[in-house]
Amino acid sequence: MKINAKFDSGAIIVNQIDNEKQLAKLNIAYDAPHAGKPYLQWFHFRAYQMDVTKPCSFHIENAGSTTYPEGWENYNVCASYDRKNWFRIKSTYDKVDGLKWTLSEPKYTSIFFAYYPPYSQEQYLDFISECQMAPSKRCVLSALPGETLDGNTLDLLLIGSPPPPSINSSSSDDNQKLKFWIIARQHPGETQASWWMEGFLRRLLDPSDAVAKVLLSQIDFYVVPNMNPDGSQRGYLRVNAAGKNLNREWDKSTAENSPEVFYCQEAMKQTGLDFLLDVHSEEELEYVFLSKTPLGIPSINDTQVELYHKYCSALMKSNPEFQTTHGYKMPEKGKSNLGICCAWAAETYGCLAMTQEQPFKDNCIFPEPNQEWSIARCEKLGASVLDAMFSVMGDLKVYRAK
Repeated sequence: MKINAKFDSGAIIVNQIDNEKQLAKLNIAYDAPHAGKPYLQWFHFRAYQMDVTKPCSFHIENAGSTTYPEGWENYNVCASYDRKNWFRIKSTYDKVDGLKWTLSEPKYTSIFFAYYPPYSQEQYLDFISECQMAPSKRCVLSALPGETLDGNTLDLLLIGSPPPPSINSSSSDDNQKLKFWIIARQHPGETQASWWMEGFLRRLLDPSDAVAKVLLSQIDFYVVPNMNPDGSQRGYLRVNAAGKNLNREWDKSTAENSPEVFYCQEAMKQTGLDFLLDVHSEEELEYVFLSKTPLGIPSINDTQVELYHKYCSALMKSNPEFQTTHGYKMPEKGKSNLGICCAWAAETYGCLAMTQEQPFKDNCIFPEPNQEWSIARCEKLGASVLDAMFSVMGDLKVYRAK
């Protein structure tokens, strides 16, 4: 048996392979070790040349020393033979002994394992190309005004009726439509956000969907499907090529350290902002929820709070996977970290801004033993938020007019 991770988002360290026992002893690698070894949690690798006549076992020895060790409690590893159909393999975790799983009857000689089903750059390029060719003809594929440190493009989908002009255009956008920004993958290892984007954008661009039609008649959408392509390709969990956690850079972004945030903020200055949704995933909690971070900004007003709760109520009705009982604690009044995107946006623009969280494990309210929190469930959650947006659209228009 051999182990390889030399591909898009691949990441693992091989400590030892015992071919007699068909056992691989592994370590999870640090994100951006040149920047001070800030995080380690993501893994994605291929095992090949396996002997299918006997079990094959894997042992991540440093799991108890990762950034979120409690994330391994009740966690089962994701696996795929074809990189399209992913399933879970029962795993065991001990804080001293690490994370272990066994493929008792390998079907083929090669298999992929990952912390969560990956979303490659090639797949991403295919999808955004599909979006610009959508039958609704409501999507223009543009880009933020700068590149990443690795030279990647920061793609921006302009979706409206008609599409708003490019942010690089000198023409002014004087229409009265609301401005909604939707961003994902600030933390590159949270690939659930990309699968969420597929569900969200396919429904938004569906010419036969009445909710999408009404939204597009009233709203211009600015969508950044992947805020951190460098970290995504490098196989990092939370940081960019400079080792910066982008979701702590919104109060101090620079083109040198966090160009992804810096150029997004420059674009927002030109468009304005009525609504922001930042899509993430949560390593430890087994629920779908929204962060309460924007409710603790210094300038929070009653309307922002009311809109937040109205959006939550609508999303629960649209998709019962979402709930409000479990999640992060309410921040201390006026003490939210303005380096976090949703807090910065709510404080800077006085808008409704939120962070969507999804689990790496299962949603324990609706357990599903084979795939747990799956690709399909990410996509359905993304599609269902259109109903919640529809519910607050009128209130946001009234709020902006004040």
